[in-house]
Amino acid sequence: MRCSALGFMDQALGLGGISSVKAVTERRWFALMNFHMQYFEDSHLANHYLGFWRDSLEDCLVSLAESRPIGIKLASWLSRTFPFVQKEVERRTHRQMRRMAEDHRNGTGYWVKSGNDWRVSAFYKDYSTYQNIPGWEGDLPAVVPDLEWTRLDHGFDEQQGMLTLHDLREAALFRGGECLAQEWNGDLYQTVPWKCARGHKFSGKPYTILFAGHWCPDCMPPPWDYDREARINPFFAQVWYPNHEQNENNLYPGECLEDVAGADRDPF
Repeated sequence: MRCSALGFMDQALGLGGISSVKAVTERRWFALMNFHMQYFEDSHLANHYLGFWRDSLEDCLVSLAESRPIGIKLASWLSRTFPFVQKEVERRTHRQMRRMAEDHRNGTGYWVKSGNDWRVSAFYKDYSTYQNIPGWEGDLPAVVPDLEWTRLDHGFDEQQGMLTLHDLREAALFRGGECLAQEWNGDLYQTVPWKCARGHKFSGKPYTILFAGHWCPDCMPPPWDYDREARINPFFAQVWYPNHEQNENNLYPGECLEDVAGADRDPF
């Protein structure tokens, strides 16, 4: 799946006789931040264990094409053959997509219409930003899969063989906290004490903290205060500020999830 979401949607919708995703959607329906789309530098290692490189993008598209109901296959053929049919298919699809985006409680446009401040701030920053998103005719950000990327800094020298207590302390400092151990024998699976920037004390294995990405268990549950966390945790700031501003002050309580609870079962 080393492709852009925009490119994949174009190909998938093309199986239904639709010219492109731009013909059946509005650009503002797509969130600007806080969604998961990324590559992993070490995905080949995960593939060694999980074998998920079984299928190619072409395999996926073939499978989608073969699984289409007969009605979709017929509509696709008619759309490719007769432009007026394609126009009608796209008009009806756009109408259905608008209902999903603006009338369903799990739709991005619905959040704006209903004044859902938490979701608007999480996915668009604010209402003004949403309203100022241009149409598809405007310039798009680069969607090339092989753009230049930067490896995250983990706060210690990952190239050395054996880590020392100094490395644990440097890694903790880079996360805004401290490693409270007075001594350490180099065992990555030996539990040692830590303290986060907010003063919470906890225990964790160096492997869990330095290599598995975990940190303070008290800061993880809601309310989610990631803007403040980025200001006190340089490690976290690396992945927060590429699409957030340093003057943001959003706080998301646990109940902010309840508005879409069970939304996948809602009719539309």
